[in-house]
Amino acid sequence: MELTFPLRAQKVWQGQGGYLVWSIPIPKPLRDSDDSKKLFLVVDSRRSSAPYYFTSTKPAPLLPMAPFLARFKKRAKPLLLTKLESHPDHHLRFRFQSESGADFFLYRVAATTPYLELVEAEQSLARLSEEGQYTKTKSFEALPHEQWQPISSLIGLAQKSSPQSHTPLPLPKSQRDLAKRVKRRIRTLKKALARYEKDLGMIPQEARARTEAQLLKDYSHLYEKTRHEIDLTSVADAPLAKISLDEGESLGEAIDRRFKALKRNQKKTLQLQDLIQTTSQQIKMLQGQHAALLKAPLADQELNGLATTLPLAPKQSKNLPGKKPESPYRTIKGATEVTYRIGRSPLENDELTKKSPSHHHWAHVIEGGGSHVLFRCPELSPGVKKEAAMLALHFSKKRNDRAGEVYLTQRRFLRKTKGLPPGLWLVDKAETFYLSYEEAEIRQLLEQNAPKDERNGDF
Repeated sequence: MELTFPLRAQKVWQGQGGYLVWSIPIPKPLRDSDDSKKLFLVVDSRRSSAPYYFTSTKPAPLLPMAPFLARFKKRAKPLLLTKLESHPDHHLRFRFQSESGADFFLYRVAATTPYLELVEAEQSLARLSEEGQYTKTKSFEALPHEQWQPISSLIGLAQKSSPQSHTPLPLPKSQRDLAKRVKRRIRTLKKALARYEKDLGMIPQEARARTEAQLLKDYSHLYEKTRHEIDLTSVADAPLAKISLDEGESLGEAIDRRFKALKRNQKKTLQLQDLIQTTSQQIKMLQGQHAALLKAPLADQELNGLATTLPLAPKQSKNLPGKKPESPYRTIKGATEVTYRIGRSPLENDELTKKSPSHHHWAHVIEGGGSHVLFRCPELSPGVKKEAAMLALHFSKKRNDRAGEVYLTQRRFLRKTKGLPPGLWLVDKAETFYLSYEEAEIRQLLEQNAPKDERNGDF
């Protein structure tokens, strides 16, 4: 069988995984008794497959309205393949008729990571990777203009190519979903790795800090109190000419501060180096697993084992019909008709406070760990203040005392700086007051919000 260009196709699809498929009808004179009425031409970007081949079996799964194919159809006539050319460097290009009349090509680029690229008038329109990732590209990586050899006909490819050897086996949905999770995790870890490396570079150099602290300690007798510095020009082979102290800082405080900063920076350096090493190892391991997941279908048992052993972010479970999702914070409605939201943990306190608008009010116990209490109230009445303070004290370490001092302010007067642990915020402006209450008062407030089967129980 010999198929010559131009080839006219009936349909075109984009495959799941970086390939295009054309349905090519076979003219009656070329059909053999065992041949079907059409063949499928596959142009594949994956390294594990041939660049192009014919098969009598329709590959699957196929995407009839994928973005790469939609852009192809918009700018050209993808059903008419006018020419096929090959290059000694194993590149391929298919020529099509463009709607604008300009040259329009589909390249199969044989790079380290092969890809398909749509090019019109030397301008790249879109790119499709072997993972099926669609990218709009602005600049065309020019391929050689010379040594392209036309392929005038395709002889006997239908008989020589077998669907079993070329047609990609469809991956199960669970495996594709796991591969997506692994890819997202790799992307997240790469961002974290870049942040760790940046933080490591911002730590002051340990050698200089150690030298300065040791010089202050050894040559403290040269300290000039009026100039707040130690002049080391008279010291032979001194690595520094002078060391300046902060205004109002004593020599002992300066030495103590530098040694503490040195110890703190050493600890932070070791932590960051350990994080960088661990993160790099996780990225390398996940990249290998991601390639294996995209290569061939795996058994369900093997997939379940990978999902539990790989260091992936926890999978978000979909809410079942009729079942309300568990809230990350407590919600209590007081006798004043004000709804109070109360964090359950330091991380949830941070999330609750960050997401609250600036005009919402915030209550928290002073000098002690406890939950953040946030609520919206245009006018703060004495009853609202008391309820907010009771809840802040009850959900804190002063719960058994039923008394203590409480912060009360608006969300806009709180700020979270880099390095603060979860749950800890800086208060720029707040009202503080002392409150004591009876057990019956807090019990009544909590029981009226509890489900019927939980009332009169522990609170």
